[in-house]
Amino acid sequence: MSRWFRHYAGMMRDEKLVSAAIRSKQPVERVVWVWGALLESASEVNDGGRFDFDAGEAAYFLRVDEGDIGDILTALGALGRISDSAVVRWSDRQFESDQSKDRQKRYRERLKTSRDGGVTSRDGAVTAQETDTETDLDSSLRSEDARAPESDPDFERFWDAYPNKTGRPSAEKAFSQAIKRASLDEIMTGVSAYAAKTDDRQWCSPVRWLSDDRWKDQPAKPPDKPPATRPGTIGLSHLQNFQSREEYIAAEKARAERSFR
Repeated sequence: MSRWFRHYAGMMRDEKLVSAAIRSKQPVERVVWVWGALLESASEVNDGGRFDFDAGEAAYFLRVDEGDIGDILTALGALGRISDSAVVRWSDRQFESDQSKDRQKRYRERLKTSRDGGVTSRDGAVTAQETDTETDLDSSLRSEDARAPESDPDFERFWDAYPNKTGRPSAEKAFSQAIKRASLDEIMTGVSAYAAKTDDRQWCSPVRWLSDDRWKDQPAKPPDKPPATRPGTIGLSHLQNFQSREEYIAAEKARAERSFR
C-alpha cells in the first residue's frame, strides 16, 4: 500500500548528493532519482527508515547497468546517507507534526467537539471549514484502525512460484497490470518454465519479468550433439570412403608404413 512522505526542503540542492555523483561517477540527476526512490521505499516499509530497494529493478527503469546503481548506493553509504539498508536520520527528514501524538490528540478533541454540536479551530474561532491537512490527518487516523486489505491470492500464487523474490511492492503493481494482458494460467505456465531454466543467466527481477511479458518467451533449444565415437572405433563417415572395413585397415596400415620411412 502506498504512503505519503515529505520531500524535504533542500533536497534538490543537496551538496552531498552532488558529492555522491562525483564519487560514483554518475550524473547528479541519476543520484537524485535513486535517493528519492530510497526515501519512497522507506516510507512504504514504515520502519524507522528501513528500505527495500532492488538495484536490478532501478537499473531497468533508468536503463543503466546494475553496477552503476551499486556505485551510487556505495557512495551514499560512504557519505552517511544510508547504513544497513536504512536511511540515516529518517525521522529528521520527515515533518513530525503530521504524525505527532499531541497533534492527533488535539484533532480528536476537535472532532469530538464538532460531534457534540460545534467545530472549534486551532485558535478557538468557530468555523465550518476543515483544512486540507486536517482532512488528510482524519483519513490517516481512520486508516490506523482500519483492517489492512488482504493480498491478491493470484499474486500470492505468482510470488510463491517465482524464483527471484525481490521488490515485492513494485512486483504487486506490475502484476496488477500484467493480469490485464494475460490470464493467470498463461503467467503461471511461463513462471514454471522460467523457474526450470538450467542456463547460467542472471535471474530477472519480478517487475522486469512481468513488465516485459516474459511468460511469452520461447527459448531456443540447444543443438543436438553428434554421438561421440568411442576410442578404438572407426566412425561411419570414415568408413564411407572405403568398400569394406578390411580395405580401410589396409589403407591405414600402408599410411603408417609410409610415415616410418
